[in-house]
Amino acid sequence: MIGAMSTEGIIAAMTFTGGTNRSAFEPMLLKFWFQIFGLGQLL
Repeated sequence: MIGAMSTEGIIAAMTFTGGTNRSAFEPMLLKFWFQIFGLGQLL
């Protein structure tokens, strides 16, 4: 997963949240994904 594009991570995060409490979880998941893929790109 760490080699993937950031956009793919965002789509995966949005798909993972589904629909329940999406507005609450989406910002945290997006930030989480950005941190993961940011670290992956640095490495």
